[in-house]
Formats: sequence, structure tokens, C-alpha cells
Amino acid sequence: MVYISPATATHILLYILSGVAQPSLVSALKYEGVCNGFLCLVPTYVAGLVLLLFSFRPGNPVTRTPWGKVTLTAVLEVAASGSCYMGLIHAGSMLFTIVYSGVTVSTALMSRVLLGRQLTSNQWLGCVMVTMGVAVTSIGRTSITEEAWLGILFVLLGTVLHSSVYIAIEFVLNCKDPLTPERLGGILGAMGLLAYLAYFSLWIGPQNGIFPPGFEPPRRLLWMFGGLVSANVVHCLTFYYLLKDAGAVTASVVRGVQTVAIFGSSHALFCRLEVSQCFTQAKGAALLFVVCGVAMYALGKSAGTGKAAASSELG
Repeated sequence: MVYISPATATHILLYILSGVAQPSLVSALKYEGVCNGFLCLVPTYVAGLVLLLFSFRPGNPVTRTPWGKVTLTAVLEVAASGSCYMGLIHAGSMLFTIVYSGVTVSTALMSRVLLGRQLTSNQWLGCVMVTMGVAVTSIGRTSITEEAWLGILFVLLGTVLHSSVYIAIEFVLNCKDPLTPERLGGILGAMGLLAYLAYFSLWIGPQNGIFPPGFEPPRRLLWMFGGLVSANVVHCLTFYYLLKDAGAVTASVVRGVQTVAIFGSSHALFCRLEVSQCFTQAKGAALLFVVCGVAMYALGKSAGTGKAAASSELG
């Protein structure tokens, strides 16, 4: 029987719920006509600043910051987010989901090569099943134009970079005298916010502005943006704790579960507004793939842990 501590189970639940809230709020803002690339990305990094303030609470240990490793991680994260965003714009959500679903397997491969982590055959099978499940959600008829191929290249780059970010964060959180997850998330958030503010100031703002000309944001948009920041705070914090306690591959598998859950919320909230948001039989099949894949991965992790424990006792 697989045992998951109450703390880890809570982190997984909050990670999935906040991960579903994020795109739901972004979609709502998109239908309001105000969610351009800048406004969609910035709440993530504002949430990082909140985590940074939270990390200085009384009793939280203060350790030396490995600025070289943290800066490299921040550069990778900003590049990954930007690449995925460009891929989504050029390829569209269908092709984006298919290509980005490979993040689970690429993370597993990098975890094996860079961290020396051993994965059982059941864990590999679980990763493949989760990837197949996420990919099935986007199966349909589509024509791949030159612009779409450019988007696919951006998504491939973003997928590899995000896998590198997962591994880098796990390494930083488990080195000697590690930073707390919230402090690392806060520092990365501050660095990312500065990068995107600079990009907005030098390129987006002078050309397009934040809102369309003559637009007066209603009060509900402030509540929606506040909710988006809050969801990002919870999602960011639980993500770093998952990486620290459960590892990069487990975190990416949980993210696969979250991805399928997003389709259910999209159907309930936005199906009447856009056909692509509606639930289909393919998405139901994807849910089955992902649930079975997560179960397979969990069983593989349990078996691997048991073998390791037995080996230590015999030695």
C-alpha cells in the first residue's frame, strides 16, 4: 500500500485546485478582453514577491543564497515561460497541449541523467501513460502551417527548459543548507518580474499599452486579478514543497492530473462561450489514461522504496 503523508497529500490537493483556478481566471479575463501576454504572466511573478515576504516570517531559517545557481534557474524559468507562451500563440492550444505533454518524460530523463535517480519500469510506464493521457485531450483535426511549425519549435524548447527548471529547483532545495521553498520561489518571482517589466517597458507598453484605448476596467477585474495572484501564491508554494518532498518527476505527474482537471472546469465554466472549451469523449479517455498512469507510477515508487530499504538492511 502506498503511503502519502497528510502534508504531501494537502500540497498535492492545493496544487491541483490552484492550478485549475489559474487558467479558469485567465480564460475569464481573456473573455473580458484584457488578458494580453503581459497581464497573464505577471501575476505569477507578483505571487513570487508575496512568497518572498512570507519567507521572512519569524522562525524561518535564514541561509546563504547560492546566487549563481538561483540566477541560472531564474534565467531558465523566464526563458521557459516565454518560449511556451510564444508556442501557444503560434501553434494554438491543441498542438501546444500535445507537444507540452512530453514534459513528464523529459523531466524523468533529466532526473535520471543529471541527478542519478533510478526509476523502475512501472514508473516509466506511468510517465508514458500520463503523457498519452494529456496528449489524447488534444487529438483532433488540424492543419499544420508554417506558423504552427514555428510554434511547435517554441513549445519543444519551452518543454526542455521547464524540465531543466524542475531539476534545477530540486537540486537547489536539496543542497547543503538549502533555501526554504518559499524563499526560493520568492527570489525567482522577483527576478522574473523584473525581466518581464523590463520587456513590457521596452517593447509591449510603448506599442500596445496595458488596456485597449478608452477602456475603463470594472471593479470585478480587480477581484479577478487578485484571485489570480492568490491562486499563483498557493500554486507556487505547493509546487516548491512538492519538488522538495516528492521530487521533480512526481511533481510533473501531478501536473498531468491537473491538466486533465482543467478540461472539466473549462467545460463547466466556458463551454457556452467557446466550443473548444467543451468536454469530449477524447478528454474522458485522457482522464482514464492519467489516473491509471498516476497509479502505476505510485506503485512503482512504492516498490522502488521497498527494495532500497531492503538493500540497506542487508548491507
